[in-house]
Amino acid sequence: MADRSFEFWTKGLIIGYIVNDLPANLPCRREALIQLAKLQRMAWNFHKKFPTPDLVGKKSAADRHRLTQQYKTVDKLIAKVFIEWFLEKGVDLRRVKKGEIARLGQGLTKSFNKSIHKLAPEVSSELTKLLKTTKAKLLSASS
Repeated sequence: MADRSFEFWTKGLIIGYIVNDLPANLPCRREALIQLAKLQRMAWNFHKKFPTPDLVGKKSAADRHRLTQQYKTVDKLIAKVFIEWFLEKGVDLRRVKKGEIARLGQGLTKSFNKSIHKLAPEVSSELTKLLKTTKAKLLSASS
């Protein structure tokens, strides 16, 4: 779960950039940005509280549950935002059944989640390398 908290944080960051670039007049956009920021904050706090996988145990159950629920909330909002964006772009969804529209939004969200799941370990290792080199530069500069 410690690794998943970084994945959740990465999702908040990447999807936040995408949603931020969408038109400001979308009704769910503001709420999605707020919930994405909350997901990032919760994931970061979880990671600070349980930095290594061996610390994640029974004590973390409540925090894990809240983090997972927030992740699901964000997924639902992102699906809504994409559907609103399609409607604003003039995509004719009148002939499409309501359930199919919901599945479309869920499918897009699922695709994003898969991409982020693949991306998170790579981003994590790159950030770790960057932090190590920055730390080494700071230590050598202070000597």
